[in-house]
Amino acid sequence: LVDDALAVARESDAGFHLLDRIYGTRIAASQPGTALAAVEEAESAIRGPAETCPGCRITLAVPAAIAAARAGDGGRAAQYARAAENLSRAVVRLPGWDAAVEEVKGHVARASAASGTATAHFRAAARGFRKSGQPLDAARCAELASRPA
Repeated sequence: LVDDALAVARESDAGFHLLDRIYGTRIAASQPGTALAAVEEAESAIRGPAETCPGCRITLAVPAAIAAARAGDGGRAAQYARAAENLSRAVVRLPGWDAAVEEVKGHVARASAASGTATAHFRAAARGFRKSGQPLDAARCAELASRPA
């Protein structure tokens, strides 16, 4: 279905709103061992402002940062984490995305062996997701906070 959505988005006038979300979904649905390849595919497939919307870019930046952190690509994880944080503050400005940025920070901290900091970020993400009415995301982050590094 994601492949079908990608084909339709490429032909649609609204595609620049959809490509980041579709590739972000593909990254998030990937197994940790293949998620970085999905990030690389998205990087090569989405080029320039005609193919991405600044408000929609966060839908790629968050899963890409998490995938890169899990894969041990600290530089790429930091780049996407900065992008997600900037987008959540300046463009998107919705509390659910603030919680997502906390989750990203948790993954980046865990990847850099800062497990105490990671736990605090995951707890903050869980609280933010709960307040935003996103119980599944809150549960995922609460579980990540309780997991040893």
